[in-house]
Amino acid sequence: MKNDVEGQEATRQVSRYIIDYPAFHDLRERMERMLRSPDPCGLLIVGDTRVGKTTLAKSFLEAHPRTIVDGTPSVPVLYIEIPTIPTEKSIARA
Repeated sequence: MKNDVEGQEATRQVSRYIIDYPAFHDLRERMERMLRSPDPCGLLIVGDTRVGKTTLAKSFLEAHPRTIVDGTPSVPVLYIEIPTIPTEKSIARA
């Protein structure tokens, strides 16, 4: 039991670090270009479990935080987590 709890804590600790491997760096650069484009669009990130989808999305979100410009909120990046088995209702709720 103790080893299981320690293992989970170790996993959480390691998950906090971003290893800037080439594919991660390439995706972040593509996302930056997309955001700077004159006609930015949505992006759906899909992939196998534990490959870094959430880490990628949240690191991008942290790099582009919500701000207030002339008293108006500016949200350059909107992050929505879609359920594993989505329905129209669960997507709308997200």
